Amino acid sequence: MTNGTISVKLKPNIASLPPYVPGKTAYNAVKLSSNENPLGPSPLAIQAIRDNLQTVHRYPDGASTELRKAIAQLWDTSPDNLIIANGSDEVFSLISAAWLSPGENAVIARQTFSQYHYAIRLFGGESRKVNLHRGKHDLESMLLRVDGQTRLVFICNPNNPTGTYVDSDELENFMRRLPKSVIVVLDEAYAEFADSADFPDSKSLLKKFDNLVVVRTFSKLYGLAGMRVGYGVGNAMLTAGAERASMPFKVNLLAQSAAFAALDDHDHRRRT
Repeated sequence: MTNGTISVKLKPNIASLPPYVPGKTAYNAVKLSSNENPLGPSPLAIQAIRDNLQTVHRYPDGASTELRKAIAQLWDTSPDNLIIANGSDEVFSLISAAWLSPGENAVIARQTFSQYHYAIRLFGGESRKVNLHRGKHDLESMLLRVDGQTRLVFICNPNNPTGTYVDSDELENFMRRLPKSVIVVLDEAYAEFADSADFPDSKSLLKKFDNLVVVRTFSKLYGLAGMRVGYGVGNAMLTAGAERASMPFKVNLLAQSAAFAALDDHDHRRRT
C-alpha cells in the first residue's frame, strides 16, 4: 500500500471540516480542559462494570431497554420519548442526520460547543453562526437568522465554554416565537450544576413544545466520560426519527450497565 495522491475526492462538506482535536490525556494531574469529573465515576458504576465483564462476548441490548426505562422515570415520560446514544455528540449527529438535508441550515452561537457545527456540516447543512451578547446566547439575533430553510437551532444552556445561561423567560419567549417547523436542540450537559432560580425547567418546557429536544450526558455529573453515554428527550416523532438514522448497538454493554447503576448513586451526585 502506498500513500500517494488519489483521484477520489472528499465530499465538499467533509473536506471543509477540521478534524476534532481532543484535550491531551493526562494521568496523575488536575486536568481542567475537558471538564471531567474530579471525583471519578460512581462506585456503583465501577461495580456494575466489573459484574458485567464476563458477558462482553454478547451483543448489548440495542434498545438500551433498562437504562431507557430508568431515564424515562427520571423525566416522568415514556421510554418512547427518549433516544440513547454513544455520548451526546452522537445525539447531535443523529438529529442532524434525520432532519437536516443539504441546502438547509441550522442556527448556532459562534462561541459555543464545537460539535454542533460538526454535526451540521457532516450532513451538508449550512451552519449559521450568531455572536454571543455579553457572553450569552443572543436569542433575538438567532431568531432573525431563521428562515424557510432552517431546520434546527442548537442552544447550549449553560453555554460551553462561557458558563452563562439564558433564563426561563428568555427561552420560553424564544420558543413561542420560533416556527414550529424548526427543532430546538437544547444541550443541558451542565444543567445539573445550575442552581439559579430562573434557570429553565426543561421538563416543563417539554410539555409545552413538541419541537424541543433536551440533551443530557453521563460524562459530567456521573463521571462516565470514557463510557460515552448521552440521551435526548423529546416528542416521540423526533426521537424515533433520530433512531432511524442510527447504527445498531450504539451504546455498549458496559456503558449501559455503568449508566444504569450511576442513576442510583445519589451520594455521588450530591458530592459532585
